[in-house]
Amino acid sequence: MRANSGQVYETLRRKILNGQFRSGDRLREAALVAQLGVSRTPIREALRRLQSDGLVDFEPNKGARVTSWSPRDLLDAFSIRVQIEALAARLAAERINELQIAALERLAAGMEALLETESEAHEIQHGELNNEFHHTIIEAAASSGIEAIMSTVVAVPIVDGGGGAQSVDLPLGQRTIQHYSQTELRRRASHHREIIAALKAGDGEWAESIVRTHILSSRAAFRAHSQGLQDSTSAD
Repeated sequence: MRANSGQVYETLRRKILNGQFRSGDRLREAALVAQLGVSRTPIREALRRLQSDGLVDFEPNKGARVTSWSPRDLLDAFSIRVQIEALAARLAAERINELQIAALERLAAGMEALLETESEAHEIQHGELNNEFHHTIIEAAASSGIEAIMSTVVAVPIVDGGGGAQSVDLPLGQRTIQHYSQTELRRRASHHREIIAALKAGDGEWAESIVRTHILSSRAAFRAHSQGLQDSTSAD
């Protein structure tokens, strides 16, 4: 594989955001060279860019690792996201085009199809589709201000809990999808369909309300899981 540092950067960034590389994982140069089939130079350049994004930390004599974020950090990110993305949905209802509606319908159908099977690969794929779904709404809002804000909030582990995801990309969804029951996942899939219906109807209030509910339910699931981990640690 011949790749420049930009391509390596995009590959590593995607692996961090979809959960293939998890919080705290070591990113050893030798292993990445073998895995990606490139030299050390583009690996090092990509890792430095990821450090600037807030996705990678460097420790003396230990090298790079995926940035660790506390539950409080991530809950704060959810709180920011719900305000910004709900506003984006309201604007998108006024500005979305037919191609973007079609993209949302395709993505929703893809996520629904993945609910029939359970595997780590499908969780990752579900997360990627979910991220694309929410990014499409941001794009449809056609607001450079919102895009700028979201690029700083959705780039620290924010993958939405309904799919898997959001500069500090917070892959939040990928952290919570594995803890949802099938009933919860199907409810979140219904949220996606209702969001599309609201956007088709051009109803900004409806779209804003459903997106807010959708993200708040992700936050609640993440909070419950985090509390469960704390309780089990305390019991130990």
